[in-house]
Amino acid sequence: MALALVAASASLVSVVYLGQQGYHMVAVVAPAAATPSLMSVVSLAAEGLTCGGGSGSGICICLSHSWLLMIQQTEQLSRIMKTHAEDLNSGPLHRLTMMIKDKQQVKKSYIGVHQQIEAEMIKVTKTELEKLKSSYRQLIKEMNYAKEKYKEALAKGKETEKAKERYDKATMKLHMLHNQYVLALKGAQLHQNQYYDTTLPLLLDSLQKMQEEMIKALKGIFDEYSQITSLVTEEIVNVHKEIEMSVEQIDPSTEYNNFIDVHRTMAAKEDIEFDISLLEENENLQANEIMWNNLTAESLQVMLKTLAEELIQTQQMLLNKEEAVLELEKRIEESSKSCEKKSDIVLLLSQKQTLEELKQSIQQLRCTEAKFAAQKELLEQKVQENDGKEPPPVINYEEDARSVTSMVLLNLFVNANRLVSHLRSPGEHFQEPPVESEEKALLLPSKLKRKTAIVFIPGRQQE
Repeated sequence: MALALVAASASLVSVVYLGQQGYHMVAVVAPAAATPSLMSVVSLAAEGLTCGGGSGSGICICLSHSWLLMIQQTEQLSRIMKTHAEDLNSGPLHRLTMMIKDKQQVKKSYIGVHQQIEAEMIKVTKTELEKLKSSYRQLIKEMNYAKEKYKEALAKGKETEKAKERYDKATMKLHMLHNQYVLALKGAQLHQNQYYDTTLPLLLDSLQKMQEEMIKALKGIFDEYSQITSLVTEEIVNVHKEIEMSVEQIDPSTEYNNFIDVHRTMAAKEDIEFDISLLEENENLQANEIMWNNLTAESLQVMLKTLAEELIQTQQMLLNKEEAVLELEKRIEESSKSCEKKSDIVLLLSQKQTLEELKQSIQQLRCTEAKFAAQKELLEQKVQENDGKEPPPVINYEEDARSVTSMVLLNLFVNANRLVSHLRSPGEHFQEPPVESEEKALLLPSKLKRKTAIVFIPGRQQE
């Protein structure tokens, strides 16, 4: 890696460039006032534009070679730099200082955007889904508990309406959460696809564009630098030929050819699917299906309306951002035409960075728009399929009532059977029907309806 060192005095600034082949000393004679600006040059040399270039080893090969030639030829121009110090300070060196700040801002912006979209990815595909799954399991337990309480109330004949209301409420909460979970899965799947297929590649492409723009700006600064220090003497002309050749070797469009391949994210996409284990304790719900019934029909209409409003709002924001991009591109193009010097391109870097940030925000809005549109389509399809139909009931109260009545009749039958066995003579025992399971017990009373039990009591007959 290249290393630049500086030693300053009242009238002399020395730059030592440590390359892989040894030490290179460049003595630059300049007034003390010029030292801070020259420090900016050395700072950039030390930084070495270590942002990942075509070589993949940190510093770009052509750029590194150009830097080395620039420093070597500056040794011969040291005395000339004294008379041109003021021009350099107000021209290329000032713009170089601005470019260093812009480069730091680009890095800060990239890190911020990357952390933001990564956090959003984790939130949509993991955190929110885990929260919904946890609530899902809890609501299933609550619904089953309310169902048992409702059956007990029917059996006792007390507070049946209150138990029914709790049962309805628990079931409605579960079905509404189920719909939210299905929609969240759809959004998470699409968000993940957008994240890996579009958002991350666009972010890297944006960073690459800004790095290329900075290389282009640096090339303009070098070009202006060479013009300020140029003289007509043969010796100086030869020096400048070397400098110009090193500048021409810089190609902003190729310095970062392999940038995306080197820095792209290699993580594989995860499968985001409905957790089937959530349905183990409930047979009424279906995976990846919106539940439309008498408990959810109204909430689905509200959700559809809300999604439609959010989609319209997102599309309006997207339209505003796209208009802002067109306006900024036009302004940048007009400013580029009015640049008098090649290094003036540095003045446009902040606007170009703003343009790239706008494009990033547009991509995020498009991802949001696609999620809302997919979720809205899922709801619309379910609503249109059942347009004009009466929402089906979720809970079969008659079946639950029959189940409770069957249990009561079974208990009466068992007690009657025991009484008969007690009153009959020895050896004439009425065999109790075996009850192997709750399901068979529930079926028993319906069969007993076709039978008549006769009980003989001394002195009287009862049917």
